Amino acid sequence: MEVPNISLLFNKILFKRLDTPTNFKRDIKNIHKKIFTLPLDYQHIDLLDINNQGLKDNKCRSFEKVELKTVWPGLLIGLGYGHSTGKSDDEFKNGFYFDFTTGLPILPGSSVKGILRSFFPERYDIKVKDKKLRDEVIAKKANILNNLISILNYLDIKPLFAKEWNNETVKELENIIFEGKTLDKKISSNVQDIFFDAFPKSAGTSNVVEGNIATEYHGVFLGEDIITPHRHPLKDPVPLRFLKILPGVTFQFQFFFNDLGISNTDKRKLFEELLKRYGVGAKSSVGFGKFVNTVTLQPAIDQNWFIPFKSLPIKTWDNDNDEFDEGDEESTPDEESIIVEKPVNPEIVEKDDWIDPINIKSGTLLKATVITSSNGNLKIRLHIKGLKIEQNLSGTSPKDSIINVQVHSTEGKLSKGNFSVKVIARK
Repeated sequence: MEVPNISLLFNKILFKRLDTPTNFKRDIKNIHKKIFTLPLDYQHIDLLDINNQGLKDNKCRSFEKVELKTVWPGLLIGLGYGHSTGKSDDEFKNGFYFDFTTGLPILPGSSVKGILRSFFPERYDIKVKDKKLRDEVIAKKANILNNLISILNYLDIKPLFAKEWNNETVKELENIIFEGKTLDKKISSNVQDIFFDAFPKSAGTSNVVEGNIATEYHGVFLGEDIITPHRHPLKDPVPLRFLKILPGVTFQFQFFFNDLGISNTDKRKLFEELLKRYGVGAKSSVGFGKFVNTVTLQPAIDQNWFIPFKSLPIKTWDNDNDEFDEGDEESTPDEESIIVEKPVNPEIVEKDDWIDPINIKSGTLLKATVITSSNGNLKIRLHIKGLKIEQNLSGTSPKDSIINVQVHSTEGKLSKGNFSVKVIARK
């Protein structure tokens, strides 16, 4: 079966009709429809999977892969490439990155390596003359170092060359993985860690809008989105269309790892956590480029916000004064009414290792104490400094046990006192 090359469609064939505007506008719609309805199953995925290439390494390295699924709103790669011609409002205003051979959207191995290294502190070890800027760099480096050490400890990853993680041991690990050297010697190129291209491996079912009708297609993996920058408060915004990888697409990250610094399985665990926590690609600050495990996580049950209160006094109508009089007796609930009682929760003492609320964002890992456990439902107290946040989750952990959770979303502002968190259970 002949498989259309998306890169060829998007970057070459689309622009062949520029001399005839009518044909160009018609071709844009036809090519966009073809791109949006192409199933991933028809693409040459096997050409990008290192497992299928027959590559065999020596005993010093092992093949490790991480499979993660994109979440809403999707993933953006290669937006910096030019694409707009200005001759049609229907065209995409930004480019996209595709593999030249297969035409599939990929994250090059060099980009994967650069993204993961950005979560290590030594790349921020730069000399700056300006004191204010230098202080900002030092503070950022310290923050990245502390975050990385907390993740390593959370995953129970131990260094093979030292007793604990600190500034020097983290620097040593960074040099081993990304520089291919230790503090005293260069690591042979036959042993160094290798980062391969990450590629879309599978996709679910999504709706594709054709005109005003949404049709369901299985296995589609590309779609469109729109941003509307407001350049002036009194002028209409200009919508900018761009291509994106849809939510629900599973990406495979693949590596050759050695056992230097930490074990190869620990490297896979660490990189999987970093990718889920911080994301990749463009516009990650507004939600793009986020990943979750391929296994669907159980969402948290909405917190019970009902507050028990005493019933109000009965009010009777005074016909003479045409006004309400408050009676002395209190109303009694009906037999079918449900009386909500405030549960008695054990007092949980805050500890030094609890997380500061200013460091909490989507993807942050937390611990929590189980307050009650009944019929597959848990009530938990989140380990957050200065805040008493209790939530309901599905689970069977025993009372008073410590469980792992991950922040799903946050709402409100801490400074205004309306800060709230929703979490999902983690195994």
